Amino acid sequence: MNDNRQETLHRVEHNDDSLTTIAIGSAEEGFDFNRLGKAIATNTHLTSCNVYLRDIALNVTDRGFYDGLKQNTSIYKLIIECGTAYIHDFRVGYEILKAYQENNNRLKVINILRATNLHNEGAIEIATTLQCCTNIRYINLFQCNITANQLLPMIEAMRGCSSLEQLFLNDNLIGNGGCEALATLLKDPNCNIQTIQLLDNHIRNEGAIFIANSLAKNTKLKELNLSHNPINFYQHMEGGSVEDSFCKSLCNTSSINDTYLSNHTFVSLRLNHRELANIFLQLNKGTNKTHVAIKKIIKHHPDIDMEPLFGWDKDGEWTLKALPYVVAWFERAWVVKASDFDERQSAFVHELERDRFSRRTLSSIYQFAKAMPLLFVPADHAKIYDKKRKRSDE
Repeated sequence: MNDNRQETLHRVEHNDDSLTTIAIGSAEEGFDFNRLGKAIATNTHLTSCNVYLRDIALNVTDRGFYDGLKQNTSIYKLIIECGTAYIHDFRVGYEILKAYQENNNRLKVINILRATNLHNEGAIEIATTLQCCTNIRYINLFQCNITANQLLPMIEAMRGCSSLEQLFLNDNLIGNGGCEALATLLKDPNCNIQTIQLLDNHIRNEGAIFIANSLAKNTKLKELNLSHNPINFYQHMEGGSVEDSFCKSLCNTSSINDTYLSNHTFVSLRLNHRELANIFLQLNKGTNKTHVAIKKIIKHHPDIDMEPLFGWDKDGEWTLKALPYVVAWFERAWVVKASDFDERQSAFVHELERDRFSRRTLSSIYQFAKAMPLLFVPADHAKIYDKKRKRSDE
C-alpha cells in the first residue's frame, strides 16, 4: 500500500485535528476502503470529502466506506469530480449521494463537476439528495450536460432548501426552459438565493426575460451572471427587450406604489464577464433600501398626484390626515437626496435642489388645499365668511 495513503489512513483513524480534507482519487487495488470508512465514521475534524472518479479503485461493494459517510458528523462539504469518467463510473457517485440522503442534516456544500454522462438517473439522484439535505447553502453543478427537463426535479427539490444562497450551473444545457423553471423558484417567497451563475448555457433573450421578470417578486437575489450566452441585451422584440424587462423589475414607474414595491436588492448583472452599468443597479447598491426606494420615486415621479391620499380615512371621507405624513416624507426625501451631494458641488447647486424640493412640498399642500379649501380656513373665518355670504344673499 502506498506510504502516503497509509499515513492518511492512520491520521483519519487517530482523528488528527490538522487533517480537515480527505481526498479520494486513483488508488491501487487492495486499498482498504472499508477500514477508511470505519475511521471516517468516528472522525470529528474532517470537514470536506473530495472524490475523483478517475481510475478509482472504490467500488459500490465497499459498503463500509458509505456507512462511514452516513455516520460521520463533521463533513459538510462534498466534491465529486468525474473528469473523463463514463456513466458506469458514476455509480460510486450515486452511492455517495445516497449516503448523504440519509446523513441529511450535515451537508451544506455540494460540488459535482464534469459529470457529462449523468443522464436522467444521475439528475434524479441529485434532486433526491437536494430534497433530503435541506441545509444546503451552496450548489455547484459544473459541466454536467444538464438539460431543462433534468433541471426541473432539482428546482422542485431546491424549494425546500431555504438555506440555499449560491447556485452555480455553468457550462450546461438548460436553455430558455431552464430559465423559466428558475424563474418560478425565484418568485417563491421562501427562496433565499443570493447568487446565480449560468455561464454558457445556450440561453437566449427569452430565457433572460423569464429571470428578469421574476425579480419583480424577489427580494433576495443580488448577483446574476449570464456570460457566454447568445443574449442581445438591447434588442427589441415583441414584448420589449431584455433591458426593458430588467429595468421594469428594478423600477416599475407605473405608479408610486409600484416603484416603492420594485426590486431594490439586485445589484449585479454580468454579460460576457462585464458588469452592466445600469442606473438602477447602481441605486440598488445602497445599503438602506428605504432610501433606494425614495431615490427612485424622486427621479421618476416629478409630479406626485395626492388625490389617492385625500380619502385616507376608514370611511373614505376626505380629510387632511395624510398631509403631515406627506410633508414629513418630502423632508426625509430631501435628507436622502442631500446625502448624495458631492463636496465639490457648489452651494448654488445645493440651494437649487433644495428649492425644487420646497416647490414639490408646496405643490402637494396646494393639491390638498384646492380639493378641501374649507379645511384650511380657521373656524372663525369660516363663520365670518358664512355671514357675509348670507347678507349678500339678502
